[in-house]
Amino acid sequence: MARALEVTRTRARVSELLAEYRIPSAAIGVLSDGEITDFAVGVKNISTREPATTDTIYQCGPVSKTWTALAFMQLIDEGKVALDEPVRTYLPDFIE
Repeated sequence: MARALEVTRTRARVSELLAEYRIPSAAIGVLSDGEITDFAVGVKNISTREPATTDTIYQCGPVSKTWTALAFMQLIDEGKVALDEPVRTYLPDFIE
């Protein structure tokens, strides 16, 4: 029962954030202890007001920058890269 309450509270908070930042929808998925919990909030089409579902397809857009930063920070935590090193240390062919 606790998990249902967490989903209800999380869904409510996501709805608040969507309204605050004027975002039409979001799909949330969490893997915990081998169990997937997912839900969607908002509308996938602002014209038709069709609700978003966990199957709604979103374009990646600028979100990939966040994923890249997260992956790089994980490599830093693992001691595999250093934040203060120039990009060319890891990508020698990088063109500025």
